[in-house]
Amino acid sequence: MNPDDLIEKGLIRDTDLEGGPPEGGPAELGPFGRYMLLEELGRGGAGIVFRALDPLLNRELALKRLRFGDFELEARFLREAELLARLSHPGIMPVFDFGRESDSLYFTMPLSTGLSLDRWIVERRPDARESARIVHQSAEALAHAHERGVLHRDVKPANILVTAEGNAVVADFGLGRVVDPKGREAGRMTASGEVMGTPSYMAPEFASGDLRGVDARCDVYGLGATLYEAMTGRPPFIGKTTLEILKRVTSDEPVPPRRLAPAAPADLEIICLKALEKDPARRYATSRELADDLGRFLAGEPIHAHRASVFYRIRRFVGRRRAIVSVALAGFLIAAGVGLYYGLREDQAAARRRQVSDFLQKADDHRRALDHLLRENPESHADVVQQASLALGEIDKALKVDPEFADAYYEKGRIHSMMFMKVEARRNYDLAIQKGQVARAYLERAVLDCQDLVVLKVNPAGPRSQRPKDLQESICQDLDAMKKLKPDPGDWMFAEALMDFSRLDVEGFKRAVPKLQDCVAQNRDWRAFYWKGVAELELGRLSEAKASLEAALAVRRRVKASARFLERLGTVFAKQDLLDEAEKNFKLAIDIDDQFAAVKVNLASVLIWIGRKEEALQLSQRAIDLEPPVLFQAHAIRALASVDKHKKLPPESPAREGRALLENAKISLEIARAALRPASDAELEEAWDYVVRKLDF
Repeated sequence: MNPDDLIEKGLIRDTDLEGGPPEGGPAELGPFGRYMLLEELGRGGAGIVFRALDPLLNRELALKRLRFGDFELEARFLREAELLARLSHPGIMPVFDFGRESDSLYFTMPLSTGLSLDRWIVERRPDARESARIVHQSAEALAHAHERGVLHRDVKPANILVTAEGNAVVADFGLGRVVDPKGREAGRMTASGEVMGTPSYMAPEFASGDLRGVDARCDVYGLGATLYEAMTGRPPFIGKTTLEILKRVTSDEPVPPRRLAPAAPADLEIICLKALEKDPARRYATSRELADDLGRFLAGEPIHAHRASVFYRIRRFVGRRRAIVSVALAGFLIAAGVGLYYGLREDQAAARRRQVSDFLQKADDHRRALDHLLRENPESHADVVQQASLALGEIDKALKVDPEFADAYYEKGRIHSMMFMKVEARRNYDLAIQKGQVARAYLERAVLDCQDLVVLKVNPAGPRSQRPKDLQESICQDLDAMKKLKPDPGDWMFAEALMDFSRLDVEGFKRAVPKLQDCVAQNRDWRAFYWKGVAELELGRLSEAKASLEAALAVRRRVKASARFLERLGTVFAKQDLLDEAEKNFKLAIDIDDQFAAVKVNLASVLIWIGRKEEALQLSQRAIDLEPPVLFQAHAIRALASVDKHKKLPPESPAREGRALLENAKISLEIARAALRPASDAELEEAWDYVVRKLDF
């Protein structure tokens, strides 16, 4: 039987299409036997899942209740409860209780606080190792089930949960079967003669309707399809209709994952494609074998799988397309020369793609090592410098093979950003955008502009007073361009938060905070802690700002960016009148980045408040030396400290010393008063009158 026959006779049902709401509308909440139904969580092929309370044990759990009065669905529901009761594994959702209430069957299970794997893939965009780890855990769980005579038969990302701790839990055994001791089931469809499952993840033997001898290798195929989606962001086969997908499942080869995700490791691609073999005999024989090979990959050991030989791939192609091959053979001699030429070109292009992918994978390994080192070490640390150099070296090798590869420039920009080399980072993000419109390059360029905005908000005066508006326009342009490229939803959530933040007003900060909180909750980007802390500080939420900034410091303690975190944290303490803590954090920031003028100004302000005016004068002068046209606050502090020092000069002091203090104070007062116009400051005006009077005298 082929896919056309199955569709025509209505013998295949897509379990992804069974979750529509029943005619009765929303399910009724409230008492249900010994349980209290609190909230509907979702609907599947056979039932509705609720968040429920068990008053006897005073715990919340998930309760799955049969949704329709259908004998076949009831049989599936009973079978799922029975199969789950047979299994005990941390990677398989267990059953707490099973029963019937009125006319409804139900069973209870733990309440998961995580995400289904399909949502987790979209929101987290896992790297190759994370993908392999999750599928490895799923394969271990299914191996446990297979070894106890249970097949799942509907393995797909939607039926795997990723817990809040990041572990995989296999769920929804509604299509499962008990198999005989040899690991084979009876080869039956459902009672109505249907083949059930999800076409994009369905093993070819299922899709063709040939269920004779179906065994654990159908679940191996589902795991392969799940790994494929985790690596590439899409299933191995997609189409506009169920029939189109089924034909591709039975006839086409999947696009190799590394063509869609060039940074994916070659070994992981080999594992994935072996699990997706059309011929069950060429797949991993068991989920345990697949789990073992994934374990070898994660441990950095040689895997057992091998890429299919060229001769096997040709034989497989011919076997499935005999008619096409017969016709094509007649024209082969005519086209042989041209075909050989273009074939060689394609082989060369494929070889270049593989080279680029391998280089970028090595660069990514070094980037991860760099990220780990930067948690506790400054950019100047020898190991940090070495890992950054190794990463950049691998990226340069990739660009030597393909100078137009946009993602390589983006990755290069990321390394420079991590090393706080903002000019080089921006230059590479610009190149990534020029070469290939990389969505994340737009985002990272906006991040750099937001960093400058924070500095300018602290010190807005001087010739650069118009720059915030320019930066705001640049941020909006970059993020609008990013949106048109349909970015990852998690990246776009971060981008929207930055767009709100860049308004630099109360409404913008209020809108940014919850979005940044979502980024933090989903572990999207640790930098969200910093932006959230700055926004909370501007809103006067000092306790929350302190917690956010300390969370950012926990991830980056000694890098140059940490000076920004410490400067804002010191400002929080200053606003709470905890001047000793403020001074401590400002000094730590200066230790990390002695060129950071704004933090010197803030420390000088604290020293003025506690009466240490001589130290404040020295610090403000150093800040002015770093950024003379901008820091009007530093000039104000220098002027006030100079006036105070002049007042305390002993009578016998040289006249030139007193005049030098007054002249310096006058220059700084002119700058500070000009920055404040049309407003004025009483203390500065008093100092101005004193200086003018003394100089005239």
